[in-house]
Amino acid sequence: MKTEKQMAMAAAEFAERWKGRGYERGESQPFWIDLLTNVFGIETPSVCFIRFEQKRVHINKILCFFRSK
Repeated sequence: MKTEKQMAMAAAEFAERWKGRGYERGESQPFWIDLLTNVFGIETPSVCFIRFEQKRVHINKILCFFRSK
């Protein structure tokens, strides 16, 4: 588990790394995985925490869906 100070430092590095990146749809999955892994310290977010491109009734598409515990 990261401390608040470690997360703040990781968030600043993350923001710098992603500054000016272009194509939102094409970068959404790497963006979220990078954020969850490197800023929040979630080791395997795509396995246990997040799903991408989920279809839902009455909604065309959800780009990123976080499961609750």
